[in-house]
Amino acid sequence: MAWIELTESLLEDRLTADELSALKTVSVSGSATPLADVVSGVTNEIRGYCSAGGYPRGAGATIPDELLEAAVAISRYRLIVRLPAQKMLMTEDRRTEKNDAIQMLRDLVATGKLGIEDPATQADAVRPPGHDISVVVDGTQTEITRHDMRGL
Repeated sequence: MAWIELTESLLEDRLTADELSALKTVSVSGSATPLADVVSGVTNEIRGYCSAGGYPRGAGATIPDELLEAAVAISRYRLIVRLPAQKMLMTEDRRTEKNDAIQMLRDLVATGKLGIEDPATQADAVRPPGHDISVVVDGTQTEITRHDMRGL
């Protein structure tokens, strides 16, 4: 799995025909569609959860592939609530999908319990502050006893 960019076209591909039609109606009526704002906001939110969980972040505006479905569920919900036809489009399934996605981010990602693959290359990785990793390896083995640990 890789870190990918959540794009407007990727989100449009996941909308139903009615949702897409409502989105296009808004853009035809002269109003700017909220799509770009929703995609950007959800991307930043997911990257924030990853940072809280101590995962290194991918470069740019990328999210872990493992969290794509959560990103789509949250984005779709936030897009629907901003459309004029929201009462027709909002279903209990959409609410549940969004709530489940946020619960997963909060309970598994932010706590570091979900297996998220590191970005493809270390050059792409941006480790959150306070989550630096240092590994020191040498050929000696040191035995530590209770006496050594007293006072710590």
